[in-house]
Amino acid sequence: MSTLAAPKSLRHAGAPGPAPAPTGPGRPAPTGLATEALVMAGVLGVAFVALFFRWFYSQVLNSWDKPADWGHAFVVPVISGYLIWQRRDQLTGLRPRTF
Repeated sequence: MSTLAAPKSLRHAGAPGPAPAPTGPGRPAPTGLATEALVMAGVLGVAFVALFFRWFYSQVLNSWDKPADWGHAFVVPVISGYLIWQRRDQLTGLRPRTF
């Protein structure tokens, strides 16, 4: 008996079921986001804004009061969003990994 085989009590008689999903580095990337992932992203986003709200607020005041130095601050998120939108197909194909 192989060390990877299921015990006799867990084996089914008859035709085998569907092949298990591949695991490891060769497995295909998921195609859609699960609801849990979207909820977690929302919770983390709200937590991030809540933690850094005071810093964001001071940056808005600096941008508003000193446009010669900080006037571009309101345009940077718009340009960044446009660049991300342009490359969204490439970005969705990336697999998350650690450094």
